[in-house]
Amino acid sequence: MEFKHILYETKDHVAYITLNHPAKRNPLKVETQIELHNAFDLCDYDNNVRVVILRGAGGNFCGGGDLNVMKARIDANIRGTRQACRAGAETNLRLRHVKKPVIACIEGAIAGAGIALALACDFQIISETSKCLFAFVNIGFVPDCGSTYFVTRAIARSSRSALHTALRWGSSASPAELRTTPILPLVNSVTPHSCSRSAMIRLTALWV
Repeated sequence: MEFKHILYETKDHVAYITLNHPAKRNPLKVETQIELHNAFDLCDYDNNVRVVILRGAGGNFCGGGDLNVMKARIDANIRGTRQACRAGAETNLRLRHVKKPVIACIEGAIAGAGIALALACDFQIISETSKCLFAFVNIGFVPDCGSTYFVTRAIARSSRSALHTALRWGSSASPAELRTTPILPLVNSVTPHSCSRSAMIRLTALWV
């Protein structure tokens, strides 16, 4: 199966899915979501795959939705925002039901729907130099693509006391360094930037 918007490769029982539009920080376009669905199917039915790594190309994980596409749709008076948001949620729900463990390896920027994508994974390894932004408020959106669903469930597996700070962060329009952002209770592992790859290898070793 050929892909244009993601990279898919397998090695040593690990499937690597890479969002591959680094010039725009790997936005979640409709075409990307379709290819993600196909890649998840490959992971499910390939018996040689035991664990899945989801990452972004070019030093960033995912910048969320493609704002240029959204603007073009609005300028052309084309309806479809609701369907696009629902498609994003369906992609994340499909990810949540992949039959193999999925690890999000997060570096650089992660924003908006990209955060929901990461939280839909079973595990998250994030570099301490990453910058996180719940960007929905900047464009007048409520958190979509399943963001509120996955954030509340991430809180449930960590600490209910994180709820207030996470919701406060969700209404913020400013990017935050990982050291100070309330995403910390929502992820599994924070590593120095130079150690994120080794942390990923140690975690995948549990299944391979």
